[in-house]
Amino acid sequence: MKKISALIIIVSAFFCNTSNAQEVTINPAEETPKEYSENHIYDRAEIKPEYPGGINEFREFVVNNLNLPDELTESLRLVISFVVEKDGSLTGVKLERNPGYGLAEEFQRIFAASKKWTPGYDKGKPIRTYFRFPLVIQFE
Repeated sequence: MKKISALIIIVSAFFCNTSNAQEVTINPAEETPKEYSENHIYDRAEIKPEYPGGINEFREFVVNNLNLPDELTESLRLVISFVVEKDGSLTGVKLERNPGYGLAEEFQRIFAASKKWTPGYDKGKPIRTYFRFPLVIQFE
């Protein structure tokens, strides 16, 4: 496996709810909403999950730890999906439309070594949150 060297990596993270959501306090006089399922994975959160230092810091972590196989010479558009757990750990790491080259296992290795994230919050409680991380790899 080769270390990224002459590689331009463009990474952005997107999330289904892109607004700057704030934590909501429920007025005791209002009806209490249904309780959330402990194991449900949500695609939206009032407060989105965040990597310590922000998404650019996470991108740098991924780039610095990514080992690519020598036979990989083509540019790739990848999307890595995962769940940010209530404790901030990452699970369910999947490479959507896996091109092979052992990349799915490589991203699982990298994400497993990641620092814990701040989890997503909804109604003041941490929730399991689905996250997609797009990545474009272009060789110079």
